[in-house]
Amino acid sequence: MNIASFKAEYLANDRLVKNQKYFMQLNIDDYAVKQIQDEIEKLYDLILGFNDELISCNYDYLYLLYSKIIELAPVEEEASLLETLVPFWQQIRGSQLSREKAIDEFYYEFEMLKLWVLICDAIANNEFSADLIRKMRAIIRRYSNMPQLWLFLCRQSGEEIKTSFTF
Repeated sequence: MNIASFKAEYLANDRLVKNQKYFMQLNIDDYAVKQIQDEIEKLYDLILGFNDELISCNYDYLYLLYSKIIELAPVEEEASLLETLVPFWQQIRGSQLSREKAIDEFYYEFEMLKLWVLICDAIANNEFSADLIRKMRAIIRRYSNMPQLWLFLCRQSGEEIKTSFTF
């Protein structure tokens, strides 16, 4: 996928609208739908704000992250992911990426974009598979950033959860 396709598929404003509308059609209460929509919008806005001073366009930076997400898609464990991602970050620092971009920031941005891509793919395919749910929940658990989406994913997986913060 080239950068133009990536932008059209994942970053166009209509993608945000499609993602938000998806939850309206489900059999969940209106308050939860609104909360999930707000969480998704905040994630979308967060991602569009990611940038790096060496890359003139934030879409180029997001595409760089996306390319690594696709390459590392089969990697399941966080430790294995970091074993590949940290050397990549070291390699591109100072050339494709600012020396000021800390690994924590780079990894966080990588994970947030990965979460967005997983959400988009699940909604586009109308399928929240057990594998996608597990991957999304792992990211949300690390950052505790989307409690209503967390509850939704728990319900989709069949797990009983008492509160949205039972990570």
